[in-house]
Amino acid sequence: MRKGAFIFILYLFFISCQEKTKEMQKTYEELEAEVLCDVLSEIIHEAIFFIPPPPPPPNLFLSQKQLDSVYGKNKYLTDYPEYFKFKKDSIKKLAQINNKITISIIDDLFLLEKQDININNDEFELDTLNSRNINKGELMKSSLKFEIKNFDSVSKKFYFEKNLALIRCSRVYFNRNKQLAYFEVVSHISPYPLNIVCEKKINKWIVKEMIKQ
Repeated sequence: MRKGAFIFILYLFFISCQEKTKEMQKTYEELEAEVLCDVLSEIIHEAIFFIPPPPPPPNLFLSQKQLDSVYGKNKYLTDYPEYFKFKKDSIKKLAQINNKITISIIDDLFLLEKQDININNDEFELDTLNSRNINKGELMKSSLKFEIKNFDSVSKKFYFEKNLALIRCSRVYFNRNKQLAYFEVVSHISPYPLNIVCEKKINKWIVKEMIKQ
């Protein structure tokens, strides 16, 4: 019995060592893509700029019955905060299902300066990166479906014509032991980024903190 338990513990130790070795063998770019695949589907509902519904018609001459005939009884068409919450909740659920949502993403991951990071930036290593292009193959493990776009090929009008959102991401910055990561996401029609801090738990990156500018 003791021998069997010892062999089992030895086996677990061996598997753990193998996983750590695999992790150490990953390139920086592979780790970076891993973070984006795991985390973008978690936060995409916050990165999207929703077009508001049309305003209700003047109700000076319309009864409630007539308004209901125009809008039905869908409160989301007349209550903007409820409408945005409804849209975000819907996107959040769909984002967890493979290929239900198509997102356009700018192909270059931009650099951040130390002063741009709005958390304890002493934890993150920022000195050795260059901006780089990202390709569709790096994002295949995400539940989102991506269309890669060149920055110069799109305009703000593109957002309203194609897919659900057009976003741009920064490089992903890691702390020394590669258990914390930081990056920014910007909607193409908004100057205000989402600052994302994530951590690795049980072989998956999850959002630890999200700061909206």
